[in-house]
Amino acid sequence: MTAVTGAGFWLDQFQDPIAITGTDGIIVFVNQAWRRFCDENGGDLDRGGVGSNYLDICRSAPDHPDAAQVATGLRDVLSGAIESFSHEYPCHSPTAMRWYNVSLSAFTGADGRQAIISHRRLTGPTPATDELDHYHGRLEPVTGVANRFHLLDRLDRALGAGRRQGRGVVLVAINIRNFGALNATYGYRIGDVVLRELAGRLLNVIDDTGMVASMGGDKFLVLLRGVGDAAALQSALAKISVALGSVINVQGEELRLRSCLGVADCFACDTDAYTLVGQAEVALRSTRDQPKSSVAYHSSSLQEAIRLRTRLTAELNEALRTDQFALYLQPQVDAQSGALVGAEALLRWNHPVRGLVSPADFIPAVEESGLASDVFAWVMEEACRILKLWQGRLRGTISLNLSGSQLADAGLATSVMETLRRHDVPAGAVRLEVTEDSLIRDMDAAVTTLRDLSEAGVSTSIDDFGTGYSSLQYLARLPVDEIKVDRAFVQALPGEPRDTALVQAIANLADAYDLRVVAEGVETDEQAREVRRIGCSVIQGFLFGRPAPLEVFEATWLSG
Repeated sequence: MTAVTGAGFWLDQFQDPIAITGTDGIIVFVNQAWRRFCDENGGDLDRGGVGSNYLDICRSAPDHPDAAQVATGLRDVLSGAIESFSHEYPCHSPTAMRWYNVSLSAFTGADGRQAIISHRRLTGPTPATDELDHYHGRLEPVTGVANRFHLLDRLDRALGAGRRQGRGVVLVAINIRNFGALNATYGYRIGDVVLRELAGRLLNVIDDTGMVASMGGDKFLVLLRGVGDAAALQSALAKISVALGSVINVQGEELRLRSCLGVADCFACDTDAYTLVGQAEVALRSTRDQPKSSVAYHSSSLQEAIRLRTRLTAELNEALRTDQFALYLQPQVDAQSGALVGAEALLRWNHPVRGLVSPADFIPAVEESGLASDVFAWVMEEACRILKLWQGRLRGTISLNLSGSQLADAGLATSVMETLRRHDVPAGAVRLEVTEDSLIRDMDAAVTTLRDLSEAGVSTSIDDFGTGYSSLQYLARLPVDEIKVDRAFVQALPGEPRDTALVQAIANLADAYDLRVVAEGVETDEQAREVRRIGCSVIQGFLFGRPAPLEVFEATWLSG
């Protein structure tokens, strides 16, 4: 042991991880590179350091045939059957496919026959095809970085090491907000190129102890280890934001994508990988409510928000079951004559305890909880009941709002037509509204769904037009009949020249495509005169009526 200790200084100068075992396989010395090697691969020195039995380490990995071969080699070296043993094996990092050669050599020490174990990284080609195939199963195919399953495995090991060593683990969930618009404009092939570029940028700003994983589409997870304090965390997050926010050249155009980050940390805490991923994703979702900030942190208040959202979801299920929802109607009038030409149906919730709940407080939860299809089915049934009840009295259509998830439902058109037939209501009596943002999430699916609806005779409309990533290219593809100018532009009229020019441009665009234009949010006579002058054909807003219960709407607009 004295000779080994004396050689320690020199062995520490080697870049390769080196360990020395006793006659029974117990490790009696490791160099600094071995310590780093253990840490970077999710282990710790309690299991891989001095005092550990290297044979036990190999036996603890029964799913890896390499470990069994190395254990056999070490037993043969220590028994004197062979003088040395060498074997190639994969030990991949989150950033690259890494291959190593493990060498075992015998020497005679004070206690008898011992072994020197060294691991050297290979830089040349490795023909182990089966291992490569296994590794590819842990990668996301578009970006080439780790997939969700690989990340969860690595994160679990990092959390275990963090608890034992008192070190922190940070997980960052990332969303590229306007990536859907880029896909819609340039196509998925260019979108994949951009995703690979973003993944590469993330890899460049983390060290080998971290990991970058793709969650599919425009979402990434980044694992950070060894973040000692708030300043170090802020520095790491700044590097990520700068890397993702730098200009990307796409077909000769310079684009700057916008990223949002949700951060969850665990400093010697008792949690698991799934929980930490969930916390990071909750923090990421909260950036939707922080328009001036692109970074959000998981906290006890967010945890409380999760609890409240879970309770809200249960209450929404109960609302569906016990008929607590109601439709309020807001009139749409002809811009020139003021005559009723339709109405928009808006969902309201009559809570048994809290009374009328604001849509802003429950509509997002409907979408996130997976209830959107069930709620829309109820809305569709109620709208058809109203249309049948008022048949011959209500002029025009009733407009209903669709969510992004419903646009991706291949069976939506069939479901809508079945409901219309069951109530004996013509297809032209309803109009379905979709927002720009929901369209660009999956343009191909949206086009297919809208085309199916159009062929069945159901009219469709783009709501909040002008607020998203508007594109002539996607407008030309969509079989829609109407666009609705967002209220934010209308309410700036007539005093803001830029908004006036924008609304005029939208009206001209709609005219070129033979689309009806609805001006939303009209509240004053001056605004009404301006949208008429610009060429909007339909007006909707408080000037002509607020959303009202059915009996109020009927008495106001259908009594004559």
